Amino acid sequence: MIEIFYFVDISYNQPKLDPLTVWNPNGIVFANSNTLGLNTYGIFINKNNTIYVPGRRISHILIWENDRIDPTIKIYTNASSAHSIFVTNNGDIFSANSILTWKINKWKSNTNDSETITELEGESFGMFVDINNIFYVSLFTQHRVITR
Repeated sequence: MIEIFYFVDISYNQPKLDPLTVWNPNGIVFANSNTLGLNTYGIFINKNNTIYVPGRRISHILIWENDRIDPTIKIYTNASSAHSIFVTNNGDIFSANSILTWKINKWKSNTNDSETITELEGESFGMFVDINNIFYVSLFTQHRVITR
């Protein structure tokens, strides 16, 4: 029997943790409520260890490049509330946020320009883009996952 494995390039970090790994209570704090505002929910770490966080109350997505303590990029979102985030291989950023209604916005790689992908029927705390570019988003108030 011949087994064929397809290794697809993914955008997110896949750390390899030992089963005996423990949380370091003295780890480095790179962001807090002064940086991000209160009640921040989403975080995304890509394969290059770049960290993306939508600041829920600061109307920005903050980006820390590998081994940086201060954000290296700030993308203005005009959103009063942002929850989830996902970054694709080509650097496109998707974020669920709200101004008056909940929606998914997409920022094309290396730009501050965004477009609304879809409006939502409620808050989204999680999203994912698979290797076939199918977009999944969980809707908190609807207790379901939708695809696009």
